Amino acid sequence: MIQACIEIVMRGESLVDSCLKVRKLDQRDVPKARLLIENAFSDKFCSMTSLDREQLNSSLAMEKVIDVQLHEGHRVAVIEDNVVGIISVKNWKSPNTKSLNVELLKTVSSEYGFLRMLSVLLGLILLDESIAKGHYYIEHIAIDETFRGKGIGNELMAFAELTAIGDSDATKLTLTVARSNVRAISFYEQRGYTVDYIEKSLMSKAVLGIKHWLYMSKRLIKDNKIKQSRHFNPD
Repeated sequence: MIQACIEIVMRGESLVDSCLKVRKLDQRDVPKARLLIENAFSDKFCSMTSLDREQLNSSLAMEKVIDVQLHEGHRVAVIEDNVVGIISVKNWKSPNTKSLNVELLKTVSSEYGFLRMLSVLLGLILLDESIAKGHYYIEHIAIDETFRGKGIGNELMAFAELTAIGDSDATKLTLTVARSNVRAISFYEQRGYTVDYIEKSLMSKAVLGIKHWLYMSKRLIKDNKIKQSRHFNPD
């Protein structure tokens, strides 16, 4: 089955019809999920830590910096138990699980030094978004490079939209994306997301290497039926 899926990828066809499943993130998925996030947002992490890509991949501190937590809105896309995509969706009712981690401070400080530790902490603060009432926030979405362009991102985004539509108090889905990430912006626009506003931040430029951020959203239409995908596993 895995070989058949690889052949589909090599032919440039969609994986959605034959190989893909979307399910809840569980503990066994955490190492691969962390690697997907690290690779997808490597530019940000390299800027935060002043490390190059190779150093970043071997960094022990990144296991603590990229804190992959199990929660109801975390889903992974899998092919024969191989995690190829991940999405995290939170809402205004989600518990705040982020706090100052003493072990993170110790690890980052010992590996990077005090100044880099400050940069990492500032970066994490800048990447953290407060969620307004009625909003579902797409915290991150990451796809394995080998499997991009195969419909996996659409399946994960459909999960987010189905989840929000199922909440009678929800009004819109929101996300943030760097203005320089043209490919991601095009993907979101194709799914009906529009730009609410653009924020310029010199602090973000200094810490993350990104000066302009687009705040995008998609207003929910409650009578708009998104077809339930057979690839979703609620468990």
